Amino acid sequence: MRSETQIRQGLAELADTVRSREGYEANVRKRAQRIRTRRRVVSAAAAAACLAVVVSAFRILAPAAGPQLVATPPDGPFLGWASAGDALDAGLLAEAVKAWDSTSGSSASPHSAVRPLVATQVPYFGPVVVAQGYDSDGAPRLSFFTADRSNGSALTLRADRPAPDPAQTQVVSLVSSRLTGPSGVASSDYWGTYAIVVAMPGLTKLQVDTTAIDQTLRQGGGLDNGRFVVEELSNSSTAPTTTITGYAGTRTVFKTAGEGGAVGDPLAVSAAVVHRDQQQLTVSLADGRTIREGQLAVARDGLVGRVTAVDQDKKQATIALITSTAFVSPVYTNISNVPGTAHGTGDKVVVENIPLGEKSIINEGNRVLAPDPAQRSDTAGAVTIGRATRDKPNDATTVELTPTVDVAKLTEVQIMTPPAAASR
Repeated sequence: MRSETQIRQGLAELADTVRSREGYEANVRKRAQRIRTRRRVVSAAAAAACLAVVVSAFRILAPAAGPQLVATPPDGPFLGWASAGDALDAGLLAEAVKAWDSTSGSSASPHSAVRPLVATQVPYFGPVVVAQGYDSDGAPRLSFFTADRSNGSALTLRADRPAPDPAQTQVVSLVSSRLTGPSGVASSDYWGTYAIVVAMPGLTKLQVDTTAIDQTLRQGGGLDNGRFVVEELSNSSTAPTTTITGYAGTRTVFKTAGEGGAVGDPLAVSAAVVHRDQQQLTVSLADGRTIREGQLAVARDGLVGRVTAVDQDKKQATIALITSTAFVSPVYTNISNVPGTAHGTGDKVVVENIPLGEKSIINEGNRVLAPDPAQRSDTAGAVTIGRATRDKPNDATTVELTPTVDVAKLTEVQIMTPPAAASR
């Protein structure tokens, strides 16, 4: 019997005599490559088939795309939007142009090339016209007209402002309590402020919110109302406290502050916060010529304080915060009209001099308002100073307030100045 060593040696000799055919290794590699390629093709085909099924299912089950917004080319210096609202009322437009010419004192050189953004009757409100046109000097203007209910619903010019940039503008609005009576006169009704809003074509819904009243509105909720609305708001609502949101389907297209500027309205002057401490703010002014001591400084959520000093050389103003010892103002509760006097203690604000009696109930969370002297009205444009921190006991004449404005986060305020002598 052969040993293990002999067997191995014999096998080695046999192996030396074996030779593979020429090109055998290359052929093996080619065949292996073909097999791998076929496997990849089959896998890719299967994946493509699965993807096709998924895409087809998505096309069947996925919701349709929302409305597509297409930018409307400018009409020269004007917005190129088609007229919004119900059918255009040519008679209303003609009446508005006549009122525009007579109010502007330019009957000898009437407005020209007037084109409407809105000219229609609004249920429960009355006629509304929003128009663009050249004035007698050839300047492009934008105007708002509503009816004077005290004068047989005659159309009255409410605002006359420079035409907005047609390439950048998505919405125009007018928020005011001076839209239903004689020119410049504020409504005394609790729901006496209105927001007139016209937006770019393609919008399906407009939402108007104000921090001046308590309301719960779901983002994007409610029925589509188109791109033109007239919204009724509380009499204390103003442009700085109003936000307008535009939707195309469920997509938010813009969210912006309301615009003011009706005849008789105060003018809100923007001022940037450059310094703050526990008692006051220092703000910078682009133009401080209309800023005076005693004017209110407001933010979207309510009252910030009152101007106590103006430095025209530095273009700065000092604002005493509502919690500072320098602040004092008459106030009253919203709706129930319980009066009092608010003043700062250094770190908080309290209301004193509240009359006793069954009608002087103030509950936790009640909104407290401060009249704005620039409004020339105790109710129109009154600013929220805070909310009652707790229920007022029946025998108490004071209550502490929780301010509605977070001063620590402020970067800008609006200083409310008296209306200009003219609407232009």
